[in-house]
Amino acid sequence: MTNLAKENGSIEYAPLLIRDQLNIEGFAYESEFYKREPKKITAENLFFSFWNMQEQGKNTLSKWAFELSKLSGKTVEGQSLNERLNENCVKMCTLILNKILNQKTKKSITEKDGISELGKLFNRIILRDSTTQNLPNHLSNVFPGNYNKFKATAVMRIQACYDYSNHKWLQLNLGSFRDNDQGAADCISDILEPGDLILQDMGYFSLAWLRQLIDNQYIITKWKPGTYLYSLEDKKIDLLRFVKGKKRVDIQVLVGQKEKLPMRLVARKLPKEKAKIRVDKARNNRHSKAKHSKEYIELLKYEIYLTNVSEEKLDGKGIAKLYGLRWHIEIIFKSWKSGTNFKKMFQKEKMHEHRVKFTIYAMLIQFVYLMSNIYPFVKESISKITDRRISIMLFMEEMVSSIGKIIMLKDINELMHNTKAYAKRITYERHTKRANTIDKYMYVNIL
Repeated sequence: MTNLAKENGSIEYAPLLIRDQLNIEGFAYESEFYKREPKKITAENLFFSFWNMQEQGKNTLSKWAFELSKLSGKTVEGQSLNERLNENCVKMCTLILNKILNQKTKKSITEKDGISELGKLFNRIILRDSTTQNLPNHLSNVFPGNYNKFKATAVMRIQACYDYSNHKWLQLNLGSFRDNDQGAADCISDILEPGDLILQDMGYFSLAWLRQLIDNQYIITKWKPGTYLYSLEDKKIDLLRFVKGKKRVDIQVLVGQKEKLPMRLVARKLPKEKAKIRVDKARNNRHSKAKHSKEYIELLKYEIYLTNVSEEKLDGKGIAKLYGLRWHIEIIFKSWKSGTNFKKMFQKEKMHEHRVKFTIYAMLIQFVYLMSNIYPFVKESISKITDRRISIMLFMEEMVSSIGKIIMLKDINELMHNTKAYAKRITYERHTKRANTIDKYMYVNIL
């Protein structure tokens, strides 16, 4: 049993690792989730019972209330639980998430990811991306989705920023589908440090944002079609004519018709098979009213980057390899969604706004906690007995499937007796031919 025990009018807690790291009860008072001393539904048990239910891939009030009753030893009704999922409850979630995002994490002493080498070139390597998820349509006023002439849709979007150099999340902001990437381009300004390298996709492309970065930070981004390019002599560049017939191009340019930002353009021709896949995808997935020009189609056969990383620091091949690390955040998103029963938790049509928000935040808190506090220890332990690398996907599936035991840990070293089992269940096979993002990172270092 994980709930509170009263003695002499005070509340006593069993010493659990997760309590020290999340401080759920403290934030329950700060957010005014508690207006008075709790009798049945404590904040900790609210989260713990949700995670126990999540482990089973379910999200119903009756199941949640049952799990909550088991923890508290008192009967909790679904209606009472539903009433506790209010604005203050959501505020409590945001406070807990901010705490765990800002906590300092212990770096592995057996670091094998090549980070020390790239650390000589950049302060940190920052990955940014967003992910979306369909929600019950009746929440379309809270989470407006993509435009649909037949019905209103609800879609959430999470904007994320990940520090790859230190393996920790920096930002996870909840919004709607219509809070697009470009509008969020400069939302990470406050967390950047001099010398950081930002890797981002074309969705965040903004000349105003690039201007903010190029003096103090490094950036590698895809060129956005239609963006004007000029030579250093201020002559407009016909990009297709310039790259046609060449396998690679690496030149200094001015970007933007008015802005004229000095940047480096790196273009590399794709192999025929990859180019064909990209062209076919563009032709098949375009909007019914869109019509791609011949120039657009031809330029799809190239990877075209804009950066302020000098050629002295990294050559063109290195720029392309380094940009490939951006897929790491995609893998983390995928592990979050597939390894945590994510989609199953949003199949209930009658969920109200605050219940949906609690569900999202509770899963984010769990995910960040596992990646920040459990993953480094497990990785360190496995590295002492094998050189096989951990699959983040398998790690998440394993941890979520045993979340009840993770919650009850009093000391992280209790996981040591599982090391051999983890080494077999959550690592890549030795014979795999596909390089993971860690391998790609190491390859960049030896270019």
